[in-house]
Amino acid sequence: MRRRWLARFRRWASGSAVAWMVLAVGLALTGLVAWRLEVQGRQRARAAFEGEVARLDQASLRHLEAEVDLLRAAQGLFDAGPVTAETWKTFAARFDLRGRFPGIRSLGFLQRVTNDGFDAYELHRRRELGIPLRLEVPESGCGFYPQFMEPMVRDPQRHLVQNLFREPLRRAAITRAIETDRPSATGVLNLVGLDDPRDHQRPAVVVYLPIYRRAGTPSAPDRWNECRGVVFASILLHQVFEPLLEGYPHLALRIQDDGGGGRELFRKGRFPLGQGPFERVLQREVAHRTWTFTYHLEGGPTPFGWRREVNLFLVLGILVSLGSGALTGALLAGKRRAERLADELRRSESSFRRLTEQAPCGILQFDGGLITYANPFARAWLGNDPATRTWRDIVHSEDLPALEREVRASAKARGEGPGTVGGEASPVSRSLEVQFRTREGLRWVALTLGSPQGHGLATFFDLTVRVAAEDARLDTELRQAEARRLESLGSLAAGLAHDFNNL
Repeated sequence: MRRRWLARFRRWASGSAVAWMVLAVGLALTGLVAWRLEVQGRQRARAAFEGEVARLDQASLRHLEAEVDLLRAAQGLFDAGPVTAETWKTFAARFDLRGRFPGIRSLGFLQRVTNDGFDAYELHRRRELGIPLRLEVPESGCGFYPQFMEPMVRDPQRHLVQNLFREPLRRAAITRAIETDRPSATGVLNLVGLDDPRDHQRPAVVVYLPIYRRAGTPSAPDRWNECRGVVFASILLHQVFEPLLEGYPHLALRIQDDGGGGRELFRKGRFPLGQGPFERVLQREVAHRTWTFTYHLEGGPTPFGWRREVNLFLVLGILVSLGSGALTGALLAGKRRAERLADELRRSESSFRRLTEQAPCGILQFDGGLITYANPFARAWLGNDPATRTWRDIVHSEDLPALEREVRASAKARGEGPGTVGGEASPVSRSLEVQFRTREGLRWVALTLGSPQGHGLATFFDLTVRVAAEDARLDTELRQAEARRLESLGSLAAGLAHDFNNL
C-alpha cells in the first residue's frame, strides 16, 4: 500500500500539476503580500494625511489668532490714551498689514453714536475730514460709524457715512462682542470700499472687539453705557488660507460657518459626495463662532507614493510566479525526458548485453592497449577472463606490431590521438588476421577493430580451420603443379629420346 501511494505521489510530482501548483502558490503569496503592503501603505498614508492635516490646522488657527491678537493690540492702544487719525495710521503701519497679515483688508474703529449726540458727531466729522458728510440716522437708539480705517476707503463720502449697526450680521456680531467683551466674528458678508474690485464678491468676515471709556472690562449691565465703539478687522478668507495651502498641494480644504446655516466660507479643491477614508472634519471656535474645517486628500492615497510600490510588487510577483511555474514545468519536462532516456539507455544496454552475451563470436572492449571487457564467447575461447589484460598477453609477438599500429589508428579515428580536437570522427573499421594465444594453443582469428566514440570495440572469429584448409589447398596445388611440371619434363624427355632414336 505504501509503495503504491509512493508511486502515485512520484507520478503526480513529475506531472504538470506541480508546475500549476507552483504558479498558484506564487500568485497566492504575491496577492497576500500585496494585500499586506496595501494595508500597511494605507496605514502610513493615513498617518501622513493626519500629520499634514494637523500641521495645516495648527497653522490656520495660528494665523487667525494672530489677526485676533491684532485687535487686542488695538484695544490696548485705546486703553493707553486718546487716539487720533495720525496715531491710528502710525499704529497700522507698524504692523505691516499687507505683509504680515495678508488676510486683513482693513483695520479700523467704529464710533458708537447715540441719537442724542448724533448731530454733534456729524458736525465734528465734517470738520475733521474737511468734506461734506451726511451720516445715516441711527434707527435703534445708537449707531456705529467708521472713524478710523487703514487703509482708507476709496470713497469716504459714500462709505464713511454708513451706519454699520443697521446690518443684521454686523449688529449681531457687535452686540455679542460688547456683551461678552470678547472678539466676535460676523457671518459671511461682502466688503465694500476695498481697493481691489475683485475682493468685493469674495467671502469675508469682520471681527469686532469692544472699546470702553475706561481701561478694563465694566460689569455686564454697564457695558453698553461705557462702550465708546469697537475696533474691527475685515478678513478675506481666501487671502488667509490659500497661501497656507501652497505648502500642501495634495490637500483640499472647505470651511463652513455652522452659525450661519452651514454657509461656505472658503473652498479649495474638489469634495466628492460622501466622506472617504482620507477626509478629516474638525470643528473650531473662531471669534465666538463655530467653523467646520473639512480636509480632503485629492487624488486618493496616491500622492504618498505607496500605491506605486504595491503595483510594482504585484507586477514583479506575477512575473516571478509565471517564471517559477514555467521553470518548474521545464524542469519536470526535462526530468521526464531524462527518465525516458535513462530507461531507453537501460533497455539499450540490456539489449546490447544480451546481444554480446549470446553472440557466436568474440567481442572485446579496449582502451588503448588494455582490454576492459570480454563477452562469454571470448572468455571461454581465450581461457580465464581476458579483461584487464593487454594485447601483448593474447596476441602472438609476430602479429603484435601490426595490431598496435591498427589500435593507434583506431584511437586517432575516435579523436584520441595527437593532432585531433576531439570532434566527431567518421567510424572506420580495420580488419586484420592475427594469432591469439588460447587454451588450445595458437589460433588464427579475423580481428575487426571499430572506432566508435569512447572505448574501442573489437570482434573476432576463429579462422584456424579456414587457414588450415587454405594451407592444405595451397599444398595440394603446389603438389599438383609439381606433378604437372614433372609430367611435362617426362614428356619432354620422351620426345628428346624419340628424336635421338630417329637420328
